[in-house]
Amino acid sequence: MDDKNNTFLFSEEVIDFVKIANEFCELAENNLPHSRKELLEKLQIILPQLYVQCVKLPQVESIFEEGNEKFTTEEEYEMVQKGFESKLGYLDDYLEIVEPDLSDADGPVVCKLSEDFADIFQDLKDFLTLFRIGNNEMMNDAIWETKLNFGTYWGQKLVNSMRVIHKILNTDDPVIEDNKDSEAMQRTTERDTSSWFVTKRQEDFRDFPSIEDK
Repeated sequence: MDDKNNTFLFSEEVIDFVKIANEFCELAENNLPHSRKELLEKLQIILPQLYVQCVKLPQVESIFEEGNEKFTTEEEYEMVQKGFESKLGYLDDYLEIVEPDLSDADGPVVCKLSEDFADIFQDLKDFLTLFRIGNNEMMNDAIWETKLNFGTYWGQKLVNSMRVIHKILNTDDPVIEDNKDSEAMQRTTERDTSSWFVTKRQEDFRDFPSIEDK
C-alpha cells in the first residue's frame, strides 16, 4: 500500500474511532468507577459513540489472505468480564429473544452485560494493538476486520447493552450499590417486582401466541 492510497488510515473518522475504542478499553481494563450507577452512566455515553464511530469507519478490502493476529489473551478477557460482572452485580443478567434461525433456544435466553462488554473489548483491543504497530497493511486489515465483526457479531451485543442500560437508568427503581443502603435493598427485594423490565419481558413472551395457537 503506497502513501497515496493510505491517507484514509489517518482520516478524522478513523482517528475518532481509535479514540473512543481506546476510551472503552481503558475503562474496561483500568478504570471501572466505584459507583455502579456511575459505570452505567459512563457506558450510556461511550457505547453510542462507539456505535456511530464504527459505522463511520471507511469500507476497505482486506490485503492479507490469512486472518489478523490476535493479541488479547484469555486471561485479559476473563479479567475484563469478571470486572464488569462484579461491578454490575444484580444488573448483569438480562433477557434476550434470539431469532429462531440463529439459535436453537426456545424462548428468551439469559445474557450477561459483562460477557457482551468482554466480547467488545476483545475485538477493540486487538484492533488498537494492530494500529499501534503502525504497519499500513495491518492497519488496513484491522479496519476491515473490525467492520466485519461489528456487522456480524458484537454490534448486536452493543445495541442490546445500550437498550438494557437505557431501561435501567430510566425506571423508578434505584440502582442499588453493593454493601450500601441495605434498607433500600431490602425494600427493593420485598416490593412487587411485576414492573421490573426482566419480569415484564418474561410476561410479554408468555403472552405471545405460540405456533399452536395460530
